Amino acid sequence: NTVSALMHTDVARADRMVAALGDLLRISLRSIESEMTPLAEELRTVELYADIMHERFRDRVTVGWRVDRTLLDVPVPVLLLQPLLENAFKHGVEPAATPVHIGISTRRESDSLEIVVSNSGSTLAPEYRDGVGFRNCRERLGILYGNAASLQVRNEGDGVAARVLIPLAGLLP
Repeated sequence: NTVSALMHTDVARADRMVAALGDLLRISLRSIESEMTPLAEELRTVELYADIMHERFRDRVTVGWRVDRTLLDVPVPVLLLQPLLENAFKHGVEPAATPVHIGISTRRESDSLEIVVSNSGSTLAPEYRDGVGFRNCRERLGILYGNAASLQVRNEGDGVAARVLIPLAGLLP
């Protein structure tokens, strides 16, 4: 296990990882009480998860962020993005022999908030079918926004991108 190995070799790094795990657990427990959270909080949760996974795959992954700061107050479903990032690590980084880049971006796309979690180095097989995480995300989006929101997972460039669109109508001035 990564944390116990670190405890003997790099105590400061292990302390940071345990603190991040604690923060992530607290956020997960709080999320049970709420259905929505500001995008800034959702991104903080994803950042904690990314930091933990970066420790695990230290030399095999880089994570880049492009965030439109004007959208940070937009309410989004709690823990919507973590399963998308988890898939990028599980299917993009874990099996890869070469370094992988994961990108997380947010921007306004017409009348929607677009959030993209992408990874380089792997592509979807032709027989690809959504897993439980993607199905759950789609169901939550459908319940909250009907057909106005979407989640698409597809090959893009040299990798895979999960692209979420959430309507901004009534959410911004």
